[in-house]
Amino acid sequence: MNGAGDRAVGLLKDGTALEAQRLLTDLGRVGFYHQGTRTAKAPDVRAAGFEVIRQKTKAPAMTDPNFIILYVDSPARSATFYSELLGRTPVEASPTFAMFALDSGTMLGLWARHTVAPVTTVAGGGGELAFAVDGEPAVRRMFDDWTTRGLPILQSPVAMDFGFTFVASDPDGHRLRVFAPSAP
Repeated sequence: MNGAGDRAVGLLKDGTALEAQRLLTDLGRVGFYHQGTRTAKAPDVRAAGFEVIRQKTKAPAMTDPNFIILYVDSPARSATFYSELLGRTPVEASPTFAMFALDSGTMLGLWARHTVAPVTTVAGGGGELAFAVDGEPAVRRMFDDWTTRGLPILQSPVAMDFGFTFVASDPDGHRLRVFAPSAP
């Protein structure tokens, strides 16, 4: 192990996990949990008494997408729709854009179609926002709730090869799929 790695493992053994995590972020060889509560990276986690959860390399790679942007006719109207659907208010709102922070860390943006640059001719319905839920009863409850709210239903609840599902749409025609994944 190199000097920085040795120093980081020492910090981890001493319980200084945050300082070790900062130091080890640049090394980035192995990811692990510290007693199931803290996450950090170290080149030799077994020496520090940690559990390995995945291998990680410094090779250039595409990062995980963390924003979904939907082109909408009216960000205010769409923000009202998604506020009611998601049970939260936007973290940002202007006449041409609204954004929601989702529990997963992903951000959902609603951008006024007429202000998008470069200009787009794409309309809603070319993709789906999918909501995974636990089991067929949860799918049926959401179907009943969304039907009561007046969402247009594009597909009634049905068993498909990936699970039990239904599809609704938002005011701009973006598809909203709720599904309970099939057991592996």
